[in-house]
Amino acid sequence: MLPVLTKPLLQYGVEEAISAGMDTMAIVTGRGKRAIEDHFDRSYELENQINGTSKESLMTEIRTIVSDYTFSYTRQVEMKGLGHAILSGETLIGENPFAVVLADDLCDSDAVHGSVLSQMVKLYEKFKCSIVAIEEVPKEETSKYTALKKTGKAIQHFYANEVNSTVVTPSPEKPWTDLKDGDVVEIEGLAWSGMGTITGVDLSFDGGKNYVETKLKGLALPKSWTRWSYMHTYKKGDTLLLTSRAMDDAGYIQPTIDQEVSIMGVESVYHRNAVETWEVTKTGKVNHVQVRS
Repeated sequence: MLPVLTKPLLQYGVEEAISAGMDTMAIVTGRGKRAIEDHFDRSYELENQINGTSKESLMTEIRTIVSDYTFSYTRQVEMKGLGHAILSGETLIGENPFAVVLADDLCDSDAVHGSVLSQMVKLYEKFKCSIVAIEEVPKEETSKYTALKKTGKAIQHFYANEVNSTVVTPSPEKPWTDLKDGDVVEIEGLAWSGMGTITGVDLSFDGGKNYVETKLKGLALPKSWTRWSYMHTYKKGDTLLLTSRAMDDAGYIQPTIDQEVSIMGVESVYHRNAVETWEVTKTGKVNHVQVRS
């Protein structure tokens, strides 16, 4: 019921459904949302107060909607997510085709293409299958949504953590700027896997072209953080590309970025487990970089 200009956001959703040719609105509500039902109903007390004032024209749209279209309601007794809310509306819809309108985003439309929902209806009439609208969002916000593979198949973000690792030191906060040529320094990192127990971590100094085996520190337990380290003799003036690659007892090996992209698509890599690389510059400063083979 968040107001946008002169009407609540939900009313925009109803108007979009009407523009797509729908005349029956089945609304799934919940506890404390009685205002939704009251909005799509005649309010004689309010109308009497507004009649004859400058605000009377604002009642025209909602009066037309209430009188010309059918509204029915059911409640989602337990908050079990969107899928459950849609299922709760089955008693109102039965086996008829329907559209799910979420009044979370206000979508602009133009006269050429029509509203998003009207475009979806046209596709449904053509293909007779479920149609899903997708939205392009900034990469930083993709964790809030379901992402798509290159094939178009959806990926849920509620998955078991795949085998993964990272270099902890050196880091931008703990650079090697104070090291002298020939100093022996410990490279440390973490590895984890929701599939099993970490069995090993390899470390590359050239961005993944060649690897050496590191040493696991402490206990290696199933589905837990596992520490690893490697003793390195620092050579001042060298540029290093530190890349770690973990493996677990379920047979999984942490993939390269290109391997991940080939399976999951570009956007999904941002949230998954491809190897990552840290550049150590000639002066010992540390930067997070991406290396593609």
